[in-house]
Amino acid sequence: WSDSPPRVLGTFEIAMFVKDGGTAWLNGRECLLREGHILFGRPGDVRWNKLHFQCQTIHFSTDEPILLQMLDTLPQYFKPQDPEMTLEMFKAVQTAFETTDAFSAVAASGRICELLWQLHLHNAVEAVPISRRSVRKAVRLIQRKYDEQLTVERMAKVCGLSVSHFHKLFVESTG
Repeated sequence: WSDSPPRVLGTFEIAMFVKDGGTAWLNGRECLLREGHILFGRPGDVRWNKLHFQCQTIHFSTDEPILLQMLDTLPQYFKPQDPEMTLEMFKAVQTAFETTDAFSAVAASGRICELLWQLHLHNAVEAVPISRRSVRKAVRLIQRKYDEQLTVERMAKVCGLSVSHFHKLFVESTG
């Protein structure tokens, strides 16, 4: 175990940890690095690490006002709603950057925007009441598993609710 020296970020930096281990400090805040969690740094932030860990990292810059406004909503350290999907999105950004096509930078920029949108949605979901979060979770399950037979019992279990409570919330929210 060793510490990396503190560094000032010159770009936005999103790191998704793929294994537990290590510690990061972002502006003096200690974050124990856990699989599936994201550390989000902004230009000017000070970051250093206690090694060893594994992560996927994306560095980018933008001066787009709407995107900057959205980036301001992201917390420093959090676990996204669907870590597996988020990791796949990180890999899609990497694949787009590695492509030698003349338009690969456009594809990579689009993938980054898609990833940022999903991370923003996660943050927005965290701010809503648990009843609405449960319904959203069920709707995402239906979207991901549309080809499978889903029961109310299974969806209630995934949402951590009783069948009757889940049914009531789902009907109230979706009609």
